Amino acid sequence: MVVATADADSDGQWSAAVQLADGPHNLSTTSMDAAGNVSVTSPSTAITVDTTAPEAPQFTSRDDSSATSGGTVTLSGRAEAGSTIRLYDGPLAVATVTTDGAGVWSDVQHVADGLHTFSAVAVDAAGNVSNSSPTWSVGVDASAPDAPALTSPVDGLLTNNADVRVAGSAEPGTAVTVTADDSLLATTTVGVDGTWSMHGTLAEGTHRLVATGTDAAGNVSNASSVTVSVDTTAPSTPTVSTPGDGSVSTAAGVRVGGTAEAQSRVTLRVDGSVVAVVEADDSGAWSTSVSLVDDVHQLTAVATDAAGNTSATSAITSFSVDTGDPRTTDDRRAGSKCRAGDERCAR
Repeated sequence: MVVATADADSDGQWSAAVQLADGPHNLSTTSMDAAGNVSVTSPSTAITVDTTAPEAPQFTSRDDSSATSGGTVTLSGRAEAGSTIRLYDGPLAVATVTTDGAGVWSDVQHVADGLHTFSAVAVDAAGNVSNSSPTWSVGVDASAPDAPALTSPVDGLLTNNADVRVAGSAEPGTAVTVTADDSLLATTTVGVDGTWSMHGTLAEGTHRLVATGTDAAGNVSNASSVTVSVDTTAPSTPTVSTPGDGSVSTAAGVRVGGTAEAQSRVTLRVDGSVVAVVEADDSGAWSTSVSLVDDVHQLTAVATDAAGNTSATSAITSFSVDTGDPRTTDDRRAGSKCRAGDERCAR
């Protein structure tokens, strides 16, 4: 089928524009001189016409809008096999790659911190350009968050409660991990107000609690730490060595002493009422003086250690106070009610 005619110029050059449908074609030519003589047909030239743009590329990289802590981002996707992919970060052209025979492509971009929105177009062998792909966004954050602040427990805490509340503040959304002596205690996520808290059970003894924060990009903060000691063991029952059981004191000021757990607080009760609280020294010895009225008294002691654990009550020590005052105990308690001439006062 003749598709065009053209005249050769004085140099023998010629050209013509032809309209061809999409698809493969074989073109050949003949020439005819002024006398009407026609040449033999030239060798044919095969060409393919392609005016159809390829489909827009698709990203197959990990989830859109994800976050990364690295300075590199791997982009990957699919497009028409053999096409050229032009990549853009926002309006900026950043790379050109070629798809393989299966239409797969990939590229590694070195990016700064911040949000990056990538798009791509495909250009086929005929030069047809696709529409732009859907965008693919990634946040790059290579900066570690600040170390979590520990507000509870206070450093050096001694407690008799094995269930310890650990709390503090950190960057909102950060995942806080707390370890006790290098073993995981608990994890939690920081609230929008920047606070976090958790509970963990600790064994008896002294423990080092360490908190770190991990942001959405995977950056891990420096650590913060406190030391806490757990003591749930009650102190031993205190002993009363003086006054002796069954003894008699002739003075109203009675010296009371004994032993208990070193540095524990000893609470003394006489006839059921607290009369003194005294601290045992480093050797466990304790003593104090209490003022008592003439009568038979019962003395008990209870020790409380630094963690707040309370001992069992000591054995009852019974003793008497007799200062030689002829008045009865009731008379002494009557005090100013005893008037001259009262038989109770005359005894």
